[in-house]
Amino acid sequence: METLVNTIMALSQAPDSLGQLVGYLKTADSILDNAQNNCLAAAQALDVQQHSLGVVYLLNAHAKRPNANANGAFAEFSAQFLRNCSAQQIQHVPEAFVELCHNFKEQLVRDPRAARGGIAPLLAALQRLAPSREHLTPIHADVLQL
Repeated sequence: METLVNTIMALSQAPDSLGQLVGYLKTADSILDNAQNNCLAAAQALDVQQHSLGVVYLLNAHAKRPNANANGAFAEFSAQFLRNCSAQQIQHVPEAFVELCHNFKEQLVRDPRAARGGIAPLLAALQRLAPSREHLTPIHADVLQL
């Protein structure tokens, strides 16, 4: 996990390295699957603006865990991330970003009291992903389900 985090930090520094980071993250499934218990902590250790690509993959890996939001930490950090992530970086991985939004919504649906708190972060995510206000994305469906 340490190597993964260091690679995310190193390749996030320069905009011309983002393509290389995307390729690395797409092949890191086995690392992420084996370290699901540590993915949330690793994501929280990264700067959400500077390391948005890596955080998306780490949060998606954490969401695969049973009881991923047992203490509310996943939903809380995901909400913060969706509000503050780098639009430039997540544009490189729209499928992974949509998956995260869906995972976030699924966790909130399980706790109806928390569901209302998910609308604003998902609307922020929409603004980062959609090329314009006229475009519909899969995130629109997640917002409507809350």
